[in-house]
Amino acid sequence: MEFNIGAMKAEAMRKAFGIDIEKGRTGVYEDNAENRRLNRVGQSYGKKAEEKQSTAKQPKKGEEEVEVKETVKTEQEKKTSTATMDSAAQGASDEALKRASQDPKAPADVKAAAKKELENRGGGKEGGEKKGNSGINSASKELSKILDPLDDWEDDDWNDADKNAELFSQIRSVISKYDMSEDEFRSVAKKYPGLDLVYTDYAPHDKVVPIAKEKIRTELKKFDDFSDDDWNDPSKQDVITDKLTFYVRHYNISEDEWKEIVKPYADGLSGLPYSDFK
Repeated sequence: MEFNIGAMKAEAMRKAFGIDIEKGRTGVYEDNAENRRLNRVGQSYGKKAEEKQSTAKQPKKGEEEVEVKETVKTEQEKKTSTATMDSAAQGASDEALKRASQDPKAPADVKAAAKKELENRGGGKEGGEKKGNSGINSASKELSKILDPLDDWEDDDWNDADKNAELFSQIRSVISKYDMSEDEFRSVAKKYPGLDLVYTDYAPHDKVVPIAKEKIRTELKKFDDFSDDDWNDPSKQDVITDKLTFYVRHYNISEDEWKEIVKPYADGLSGLPYSDFK
């Protein structure tokens, strides 16, 4: 049996004087039954313990400054990243924003910026709804802001290739950004009759093709209702073929695009060769 001499002396003195013996001002808890029960064997007590706790809680001045700077830096980076993402979204087309907002592999900040911009344009929270009046109004205002200064252009301005290129780029950007339809564009352009603005001169070609497809097929469907007398009347056929020729030229439809558009009607209408309408 082992004897803890220090504990025995302390117990003897406690009984002799009727008081507890004060521990040293600093030290480490001994390995005895009580300290094992309290799970504090080997732990510091007194001033050393207080100093240890104080050191752990209070970072050094230099460390404190670094921590503050890193926090500020992180917040600034977040703000910069968000601003950059928002700016990129503002320059994207509605279709690109819809794809980004619905792409499960797109980063969260990209999807958030795309959805935010679609909502600003009136495109709905999910990016799949038809744009509302707010989007149309924004497009009209932005396009008008570009066109208004043209009233002051002189002949030299209109003959300046760089200025015209910049004007073309700005108008096309608005059409793409707000996914403007031809009718929406015309509603603004008609306020500037002297400029002779034609939608197809500025709209991206991939946006023009679906419009041409709809118009061309609408004309081709009219042949379905032709009677024998109609087929024998060249003037009735010419009304339709003239429109088809106009659409091919106006929307700058290529031969491959033409073949794809007329494919459902080609067999019944002698193939509808591209050369007849170009």
